[in-house]
Amino acid sequence: MSFRRSLPFILLNILISAATMLIVLAIWEAAHRIPAPHASVDGGTPISGLSNCTSSFPPAGTSILSIANVIGAGDLLKEEVDLEYTGTGVFCMSGWQLSDQTGERFNFPKYFQFYSGGVVIKIYSRAGTDTPLELFWGLQSSIWHSGSTVRLLNSQGKEQASFKIP
Repeated sequence: MSFRRSLPFILLNILISAATMLIVLAIWEAAHRIPAPHASVDGGTPISGLSNCTSSFPPAGTSILSIANVIGAGDLLKEEVDLEYTGTGVFCMSGWQLSDQTGERFNFPKYFQFYSGGVVIKIYSRAGTDTPLELFWGLQSSIWHSGSTVRLLNSQGKEQASFKIP
């Protein structure tokens, strides 16, 4: 069989393979989609429809927010607090704060919301631009160190979670 006669079959094979791959990727994406949490772009302007965000409280006796880890304590460029939401539905963090033992506080953006799906949000000590999965405190030096305790406070200042850094 000459190359000229086999060219249409090769092209057909490429076309069918590409179409099959696109279909498989679309099915996989639909089956594994995790909604990302949303945050405000500038700390004040909500992203699409978040203007009704008012502070939420977990149902009594439940623990749907936790401080999962503190990474890079003592190194401003690496220092982060990982906050995990394990609840269902939308949870608004307006007015909530992270606090250290000396009273330094990180305020969550006004329109910041968690969505269900076990998503972890990273809160960096350094300056940066907030995204839906990363928030930046804007400090000039590290705040966390071994033995210190990170506290998550609700909008009324009551502790909801804590994490002692090893």
